[in-house]
Amino acid sequence: MSEFKILNLKPLDEQELYNGVYLLILNARTIPPHLSLTVSGKVYGISTKGPTFDKDVSLYLNYIKKHSIESVFVRLKLPVIYTDEQMLSSVRKVVKAYPRVDIGAATCLSPIKEFMNSAYQTEIHDVHLIFDLLPKLQDQGVIEGYYQMNLSGAICNDELLMQRYSVFEVNEAIHQSLQKQFI
Repeated sequence: MSEFKILNLKPLDEQELYNGVYLLILNARTIPPHLSLTVSGKVYGISTKGPTFDKDVSLYLNYIKKHSIESVFVRLKLPVIYTDEQMLSSVRKVVKAYPRVDIGAATCLSPIKEFMNSAYQTEIHDVHLIFDLLPKLQDQGVIEGYYQMNLSGAICNDELLMQRYSVFEVNEAIHQSLQKQFI
């Protein structure tokens, strides 16, 4: 598979995560990575174990540091149509619509796509992977910057090459994760 290039990747200032909206790409060089949203210092997303609501970003940062998780943080412009409370309400509503990640039903990208559609009017009908979403957000002028933790050895000239993957590989990872839960 080909590679996807993230440009102008800078070290993360952790305090910035307590303000604004970020798309988190955890295990950024793993196929597939895990995706979540951070809104005003709270993390939202879904996994095979279920949804995550209002989890303090400091818990994620501690985990990322402790386990040296290679992570990309995509800073997004604040949606002009929302107050902070409306934005939090919107992301909670979208995440609640998904009980968990499951093959053929939802991936960790599913609530993120819906939030992007709601908050930024991003066209999502053809978004299946993060590589489909990021260029759309870039074209809309929604992305303010890319930041990283634990990727210093993998970036060159502030660029990161992420290995592209397929929907099949996402489903395989979901299948393996679900199997681990029931063993």
